[in-house]
Amino acid sequence: MADLSLSAATLALWAAAGVTPATQAEVARIAAAAGAPLAPNYVTFLKTYGFPAWPEGSDSGFVSDLGPGTILAMLDPASVERSQAFVPADHLPVASDYSGHGFVTLRLREPDSGSVWYVGDEGDPGWIAPDFASFLTGLTPDAESLPAERDRGTPVEDTQTGFTLARETRDAWAAYGTGATPEPPDELAAIEDALGRPLPEALRTFLTTFGYVTFFGDAFATFDLPPGAGQPYDFVSVIYSTAVLMRSLPDAKGAPLPFASTALPEGSLLIGMTEEDEGRIYWRGTDTGAPVPVSPDLRTFLANLFTLRNDDG
Repeated sequence: MADLSLSAATLALWAAAGVTPATQAEVARIAAAAGAPLAPNYVTFLKTYGFPAWPEGSDSGFVSDLGPGTILAMLDPASVERSQAFVPADHLPVASDYSGHGFVTLRLREPDSGSVWYVGDEGDPGWIAPDFASFLTGLTPDAESLPAERDRGTPVEDTQTGFTLARETRDAWAAYGTGATPEPPDELAAIEDALGRPLPEALRTFLTTFGYVTFFGDAFATFDLPPGAGQPYDFVSVIYSTAVLMRSLPDAKGAPLPFASTALPEGSLLIGMTEEDEGRIYWRGTDTGAPVPVSPDLRTFLANLFTLRNDDG
């Protein structure tokens, strides 16, 4: 593998995880999304390492003009395309950050084409490095930039539905115009007709109470991943509307139903649909094979979402 000034610890972890280079077609798809030439050192990275995550123990900390951050994973072509709406038009999102709501980007236009920036919740970019190779060289152990304490916000139980949610999460949903519009009953019925069975009770209750929701802004959305996932955490991004659920129906009868997307590339949450695993919550990531369990049920899963905080808040 080419030397792009990555630390030995990071390279060893990637070697153990079996990282694979990006294909020419994948690089071409990202170039098409950019609509401009890609920085050569970024292309070299893709053709050498592909789209890895920075697992615990790797050097993943960086500093931007907006403050410290932690790179989480490189974005594959589909994730690049989906994330372009959240960064300025002259920036290309190339990696997600630890918060699940920010992106490491490359500037596409002169005078500083190829420079590396961080775009957070507010959408304004903060400068990190003059080019992607310098960004990689500057990555440091993340111990100082990763927060340590699990904060679950201000949990409030909805006694009618049994869901416990952080007040800050409800506020974040509202800021994006979600969380207060139940999904249409006829569309839910159409999904159940297609499945040949009712939706699991907790998911149906959630959708008929809150509807489609977006976990951005100050939402508490972090959850633990199982060993072997290549990363200790992932972050809920969106719980699907009925329109997306209909497009996500599993091919095999009884297979878990994808009902939410996550921050890791191609990450998703699924809910069990058989008598043996009714309502159990699973996670599936890129190339992870079968879904792996992360929670016994949806209410427990949502109640345990957290955000990691520094000691100074």
